[in-house]
Amino acid sequence: MALALNSALVSFNLVMTFRFISTKSARRAPRERDSNPRTPVPANKSSTLASAISRVNQLNIVSLARSVVGLRCLTRATTSFRPLHLPLIIRTVFVLMVIKAIVVDSKKKNDKLWRRFKRSLTKTRVNLAEGIGDLVLGERAIDASALEELETSLLTTDVGIETTSKIISSLTGKVKRKELGDTVALKKALTEELYSIAEALEQPFEVQRKNPFVILMVGVNGAGKTTSTGKLASRLRTSGLKVLIAAGDTFRAGAIEQVKQWGDRNGIPVVAQQTGADSASVIYDAIESAKAQNIDVVIADTAGRLQTNKGLMDELSKIKRVVNRLDASAPHECLLVVDATIGQNVLSQVREFDEAVGLTGLIVTKLDGTAKAGVLFALSNDRVNKLPIYFVGLGEGIDDMEPFDSEAYVEALLDLN
Repeated sequence: MALALNSALVSFNLVMTFRFISTKSARRAPRERDSNPRTPVPANKSSTLASAISRVNQLNIVSLARSVVGLRCLTRATTSFRPLHLPLIIRTVFVLMVIKAIVVDSKKKNDKLWRRFKRSLTKTRVNLAEGIGDLVLGERAIDASALEELETSLLTTDVGIETTSKIISSLTGKVKRKELGDTVALKKALTEELYSIAEALEQPFEVQRKNPFVILMVGVNGAGKTTSTGKLASRLRTSGLKVLIAAGDTFRAGAIEQVKQWGDRNGIPVVAQQTGADSASVIYDAIESAKAQNIDVVIADTAGRLQTNKGLMDELSKIKRVVNRLDASAPHECLLVVDATIGQNVLSQVREFDEAVGLTGLIVTKLDGTAKAGVLFALSNDRVNKLPIYFVGLGEGIDDMEPFDSEAYVEALLDLN
């Protein structure tokens, strides 16, 4: 896109340069005094030109003090530059070139993201296609039995009972109004329903100006919390922010070393203590260090814990209270990392962790390893704890955590592109 856009801009600059050059020139209109009657021209007219010096100054110069009667006055031509008129077709072509360059670049980015989502959602897509493939691809009448099969398929991918009922109810109404006469119309209607649900989960992750901006990472054991901490730190550092990681998981063996490896790999400082140290104390020291070094963002990892363990959940509340002492508005983001492979169990995790620390958003990991990625739609329909999904894990690589894109998610799930 950069090459195409640069070419368009060069063309535009050339046009803007030459538009002020014209081969047409115009002489100034004769002065009014030149149109008035003059003294008769002598028979022997001098060939000397009249001086450009004003009449008053001429009288002060001895050599020019003689009468100027009979001297020829030359009206000098001056060139005026007229803007080059560009035909409408040329202006239109130029605008289209710029628009095309922008659209092509955007399409390439969207196609790349769609391919990544499609690759990661293969298991869920296959699971869904086994049930509705003949509905959206074959020649079949859309009736109650067809919608019942669709309902079963959606439940199989863990879309959830409440969300599935909402979708089927909407499609049933369209069938009764004879708006869904064939499989093409059904697929289009299903796509629109899924779009409207997933769109509510999409929200950009924004880092505000704080001193520093504190992100608290929480979740159960094995959800990918520490890995997500490292990926998020790398992503924010790449965007130009100064990042520091607090190794707050002092319980799990190897957790501190894992965080340090992420830090060393990406040039990110890590504040850590020995295994078994107080997690709240580690995070407190990290924030103090960040203040002293003018760090933009502190990402605090915490130990994994089951949402049903009241003692460990109370410990999270303690961490939040300690952070509040340094900044009454911190933590500014409290992100729950959930494993997509557990399906509907995600909902209970969201409710319990939200009650303990007040969640602000979600990171959904392991979408590439589950056939239950439909659970994201269930999260959108959670009336009590409707939280945005900031990022999704599409693989194990450092760049395999992407901002959630509802359009790419639905298109990859239904294989629309």
